[in-house]
Parts: sequence; C-alpha cells; structure tokens
Amino acid sequence: MELLTKGVIVKSLEDIEIITIRVSENKYPLIKGKLLEQQQVARNITRKMLKEGLINSISRPKNKQHQKDLNKLNLAKRTIKKSLKDLNDFFK
Repeated sequence: MELLTKGVIVKSLEDIEIITIRVSENKYPLIKGKLLEQQQVARNITRKMLKEGLINSISRPKNKQHQKDLNKLNLAKRTIKKSLKDLNDFFK
C-alpha cells in the first residue's frame, strides 16, 4: 500500500518548496525522518528570527516586509505536521 502526501523542503526563509511524496511501507521510516528534520529546520529559522527581534510571535512580524515569508514558513510547518499525522495514522 502507498500513501500520497505533501513534503516540504526548507532551504531558507525565502526558499521553501512543497512537493508531493509517494510513501510505501519500506520508505516510511526514511520519509518520516526527513520530515522531522525539515520541521526542525523550520523551527530553527523561527527561533533565529525571534532572537534577532524580527518577529514578535510566530505570525506577527515587527516589519510587514517579512509577513509574506513568515506566512510561507507557517504554511510549511502546518503541512509537515499534517503529513506526519497522516503517515502515523496510515502506517500504524
């Protein structure tokens, strides 16, 4: 059995790619690990922005120029979270 789900590649705040992934039982642990890794990258970007004072919270930047990039980052985080939930429900 296979599951089609969304995956995210976070290279930087401006460079976020959302892709479709076909997951089989054999590739499940590998895909789950990669999604968790990308989730951590997205979290690190958010933490870095908080430390630098560019944002007040996850959805409110201090400067509106960062709003578009922050929205993309939040969408990527939600997509990863949903994909991980789908994988866990489907394969366990």
